[in-house]
Amino acid sequence: MVKNIVFHVSSARAIGGGERIAVALSRGLKDTYDFMILAPAGDYFRECNQRGYRTCSLGSGAFFSSIKNLYVLVVQYKPSIIHCHGTRAAVWGRLVRILIRKSHRPCLVYTVHGFHAARTRTLKARITLLLEHFLNRWADSIVAVSPSDKKELIRHYGSGKIRRIANGISLLSKSSGENYSSQESGRLIVGSIARLEFPKDFTTLIHAFKLVLKVNPKAELHIVGSGSLEGDIRKQIRECGLGRAVFLLGFQSDIASFLSRCDVIVLSSRWEGMPLVLLEAGMASRPVIGSNVPGICDSILDGETGFFFRFGDPQDLADKICNFSNVECCRVMGQNNYAYISKNFSEQTMLQKYADLYTDMLRQMALSQENQ
Repeated sequence: MVKNIVFHVSSARAIGGGERIAVALSRGLKDTYDFMILAPAGDYFRECNQRGYRTCSLGSGAFFSSIKNLYVLVVQYKPSIIHCHGTRAAVWGRLVRILIRKSHRPCLVYTVHGFHAARTRTLKARITLLLEHFLNRWADSIVAVSPSDKKELIRHYGSGKIRRIANGISLLSKSSGENYSSQESGRLIVGSIARLEFPKDFTTLIHAFKLVLKVNPKAELHIVGSGSLEGDIRKQIRECGLGRAVFLLGFQSDIASFLSRCDVIVLSSRWEGMPLVLLEAGMASRPVIGSNVPGICDSILDGETGFFFRFGDPQDLADKICNFSNVECCRVMGQNNYAYISKNFSEQTMLQKYADLYTDMLRQMALSQENQ
C-alpha cells in the first residue's frame, strides 16, 4: 500500500519542543504515513539525519529562500499533508499552499507551540496577529498544545479550525529517578534544558543562581541546549563570577541521563506552549520550577509537583530553588510529578489524536476533490 506523504516543517536550527513532537510523530505513526522532516541546517537537521529519518534541507532558513525551497519540495514529492510546527514555519507553509494549484494543494495543519503574539502589545505582535488572521484561511486545522493557547486562539480567530492536542511523553522513558545522592555531599544540582534564545530568559536564571549560592555555596547549575545567545550567556556567567558553579553543557542527546543527575529542573521562560522538558522531568521523577506564564502554568501543580515563580523575579526564583536543598522535598514532589505527568500527558494519546486529525483532513480533501 502506498503511504500518504507528510511533511513536518520547522524553521528551527536548534532542537525545541516542536521539533521533538515532529520526531515523535514520525516515529510513532511511521506504519501509516511516509514522513519527511524539513528544516534549515543546524542541530535539529543533523540529529534527524543521524537517527535515520528522511530529511530535506530548507537551506539557511532565510525567509524567501525557505519558501522557494519548500515550494520546490512540495511540487517534487506531492505530500498529502504539510504539518507546520511554529509560526514562522506556518507562514512558509501557508504561503506555499497559496502558490499551489487548488486541485493539487496538500492539507495543512499548523501546530501552535505557544501563542505568544496574543500576550504582547508591541507593533510586531499586532502585525503578526493580522498576518495570522489572513493566512489562517489556508490552514485546514490549527492545533493548540495547551488550554491557555486554545482559549487565546479561539478569542482571536474563532473556534472553527482550532482543536487542542496536548504534547505527550512516552511512558517507557521513565528513569529510576529516585536517587538524590548528590545532596549527600551538600550539593544541589539544578538543571535547565532549553534553547539558548531570548524567550528562555536565562538572564533571570543566572542572577537567581547568584543569590542561591549565598544560601548554598555548593549548589551547581547545569544548562543543556544550544542557540544564538550562547556567547552572551557565557559573558553573563563570567560577569556574575559564576564560572565555577554554572556550566553550559551544549546539546545533549541523552536527556534521561542528564535528568537523573539533577535534583530539580528549572524553566525560566518568558512564554511557552507546552514545554516537553517539564513532562520529561516528571517521567524522571524530578520536581520542577517554572515561571508563572501560560503553558508552564498548564504543566505544573504549584506546591505539589513543583513551584511557580514570578516571571522575571530572580529573588523569587532563588527562594524556590533553595526549597530543594531538602532532599525529602525533592523526593516527594518528584514522585508527585511522575504520577501527574504519566496520567495526563501520554504520548500514545497524542499520537492517536494526530492520527485522527490526519484521517479527518484527508477524508475532507477527498470529498472536496470528488465535488469539483
